[in-house]
Amino acid sequence: MDWEKLLAYILESLVVLLATVVLSYGASLLKKKVKNEEISRLIDRATKIVADSVLLINQTYVDALKQEGKFDKIAQAKAFEKCKQKVLALLSVEAREAIYATYGDFEQWLKTTIEANVRNEKYTGYLTNDLLEIDESSEKPIAEHE
Repeated sequence: MDWEKLLAYILESLVVLLATVVLSYGASLLKKKVKNEEISRLIDRATKIVADSVLLINQTYVDALKQEGKFDKIAQAKAFEKCKQKVLALLSVEAREAIYATYGDFEQWLKTTIEANVRNEKYTGYLTNDLLEIDESSEKPIAEHE
């Protein structure tokens, strides 16, 4: 047998094998990237649902109780539960599965995300109230700390 033909045959076989492996690996990476992007999109949507639910409960329940001076620990727990139920009603099964796959504990993620959004809303409200005053001559907000 001719050594050149044998060597050419072996090289062709290796190139085909290598191309197959590289294409399979590339397809696998692409699938993983698409899956990660989908998971990220679902978690972003879920986080937005939590933030919107916190705002809703603040507006429809918490603010009224605070004005009446009745927002105590029991009312806080009830507000949290109302918010949690609203989020659960709006979240898709896919979003819950994405959160579980990413964080491992859906209930803990939900509790943490609600509490973080409550804190953020509370801080934002206080920050705005503390740093702004009304210039009565122009009726425009002016930062106190300039």
